[in-house]
Amino acid sequence: MDFSNAMVSSNNLGGLGPVFTDPEYLEYTDLLMYSDAMHADVVLRVHNTTEYIPSARSPTPEDPDGDTEAGSGGNLQNGLSGNFGSINIGQDGFVCTSLSFQFFNSTDWQPFEIPEIFQFFWVDIDKKDVNMELSEDDVEEIVIVEEDSILSYNLLGDPTAIQVTEGMDGLIAFEGTDLDNNNENPTNVTDISEDNKMNIVSLTYPAGISGFNITLCVDGTSESPEFEGGRIFLFAGQAPIPAPPSPPSP
Repeated sequence: MDFSNAMVSSNNLGGLGPVFTDPEYLEYTDLLMYSDAMHADVVLRVHNTTEYIPSARSPTPEDPDGDTEAGSGGNLQNGLSGNFGSINIGQDGFVCTSLSFQFFNSTDWQPFEIPEIFQFFWVDIDKKDVNMELSEDDVEEIVIVEEDSILSYNLLGDPTAIQVTEGMDGLIAFEGTDLDNNNENPTNVTDISEDNKMNIVSLTYPAGISGFNITLCVDGTSESPEFEGGRIFLFAGQAPIPAPPSPPSP
């Protein structure tokens, strides 16, 4: 699936805006599908399954523009960033939000089962430090997935700047170890630099599922107003992968 032509049809994750009149989720339409077996009327809907905690700079019903004097505008950046989906998570100690990504057929709003093995990318998993150098004050991005929900994962960079931790209660954590202070975020899924590849993980999911769960965490607190906008997690899909051939008969 490709977000290059996607539209954000609802932008009110957790009921926290920025479009407070929208249903309380993040929804994408007009996703480009790469396979004849997939349909152009597939909709991706993202719900929070635990409390959604965006940046303190995010809009509120009383202040719909948010605090944008310094840093990003918090969940004003939810929705799309270039050809990627994007979700803002606040930074105040160790903050996690669990999310459900669900596919629907917009003609009847029934769950849509992806008919083939497919990949989903998490992009620009890194860390930020107000002093522009690695230190114990780093603000780190972490993506957590249930191990038994994926077929495999692949770190695109060689070398990679993602630390992988497996075996914790059936979860796999991908933690950014590289400072992003001098690197620009990617904007186009078809034009990823070698530096950006260091901060990307692809998750391969089985055919026949209509959704998956992800937990996004931010670990650390920066006292600088420049970084109070929280962290932005970017994601995109990939062409379905043909199922491996069956082994030959003995």
